[in-house]
Amino acid sequence: PLTCESAEIKSSELVKLESRPGVKLKFILIKPTNPVASVILIEGGVGVLQLGSAFGKPTVGRGKGFLSRKRKEFAESGLIVALVDKPSDREKVYSKFRMSSEHAKDLQAVVSHLRSEADVPIWLVGMSMGTFSAPNAAIRLKEEVDGLVLVSSVTLSDKRWKLTYPTHPNAILDMDLDQIIVPTLIIHHRED
Repeated sequence: PLTCESAEIKSSELVKLESRPGVKLKFILIKPTNPVASVILIEGGVGVLQLGSAFGKPTVGRGKGFLSRKRKEFAESGLIVALVDKPSDREKVYSKFRMSSEHAKDLQAVVSHLRSEADVPIWLVGMSMGTFSAPNAAIRLKEEVDGLVLVSSVTLSDKRWKLTYPTHPNAILDMDLDQIIVPTLIIHHRED
């Protein structure tokens, strides 16, 4: 099993690192006492979580999506959690950027940080618009990640997405998904 019954949370902190030259990336890092794997949680929407810190504890100022709300429960299941905010060079994270090499470099920096924390498998978890980010990173990073989870994937682009619709009308289905070489779990509601 990838998770345990119940794990004690060892620490929770706000991490800031340089993901690309001149670009800062923030993420909440939650570590259980005996981790069995790591997950990089990538929220949907426009990717703005406004991560911060109050009284020494990490905070989420905006974007209270499923992954943000359940981060502690992931950690209590024995998973090191990295809840990722937008990079400093973006006001919002739209689909075109989520499919870029720059965004994959941002996530690669988080992968490298997690590798320094523990020698455990690292899974990318994308929700909704985060399902552009997670497969993009899995495609570009290859064996640097160990698995991929897509939750409520975006499979149709909105015609108003002027930079995405012409090249990816079927959203993530038009990505090079055949280049993903890691185990992948897809969680999709019948109405998604």
